[in-house]
Amino acid sequence: MQKEYKSLKDLLAQYCPTLVAFYGPNSRNWKKIEGGFARRLALLGSKISSRTGEIQTDTTIFDLLQRASDGHKPEAAFLRFIDSIVSELVSILDKTHHPRLRKSILHPLLFNFGKDNLQSKYLEPVGELVSLRQLLKYPRFQLQQIEFNPRGAKDGERIDFCFRDTISSTLLLVEVLNIEIKKEHLSSAARIKDHLYTKVKDKIADKTKSLNKLGIKLPNLSFLVILWCFDLKRLADLYPHYLIAENEFEYPLLEFCTFAQRVDAMNNYTFVFGTVESVLQMHGGHHK
Repeated sequence: MQKEYKSLKDLLAQYCPTLVAFYGPNSRNWKKIEGGFARRLALLGSKISSRTGEIQTDTTIFDLLQRASDGHKPEAAFLRFIDSIVSELVSILDKTHHPRLRKSILHPLLFNFGKDNLQSKYLEPVGELVSLRQLLKYPRFQLQQIEFNPRGAKDGERIDFCFRDTISSTLLLVEVLNIEIKKEHLSSAARIKDHLYTKVKDKIADKTKSLNKLGIKLPNLSFLVILWCFDLKRLADLYPHYLIAENEFEYPLLEFCTFAQRVDAMNNYTFVFGTVESVLQMHGGHHK
């Protein structure tokens, strides 16, 4: 990292000033974050592949930060993208939702060093951030609560968001499911679909286990699926044959979303997020 910055907080503020300011620049948690990342770095040596020399571990926001500070433009752009989403949410959300935004999404993002400080789950809080912003683009959805706990559910079965449908006056519960689409899944549409089907099925079972034992069904629960795959050309080539019908499960699938990385003539990177169809169209269209 660059020597002129004294801490992770100061360095992160160069790319995510709103995130740092909103989370609390004077929070005592920054010292714990520094310690957690230091312990993680100390353990990374055992995860270096002897064949490739690459680190075999998931990424945290601070790994992105290290690469950004070393001059890698995609990582710097993605950090700025995250900060832009935080900035929009802070601006448009009622202040009564700010504590939950800070505690339930930003806190896990910053403390996500994972099991033994290695297995990060940073996709989950980032996915929740962009999903919340995506859903708030629909005027009919009014946020009621971040991290909703249905009666009879255990802590691990809390639902990410509870909205009020202003047209029907009913509640809508939305759980975000982040799915990585790796190279081995891209051999065919059927392979992607099988992968998605398994992940969605497991997520529904995980979120409704206690409720099912009590004979409780949540008729207003839906799942928003995020595909983490930056091979958009391949996703476009196979679109829409890997998508699962919204009524294929006990609970409906609200939307399939993904990211796109764009590079302009000056080699400047930006990121966008939206439904798979809209992102593929922005990226240059898709084949049917």
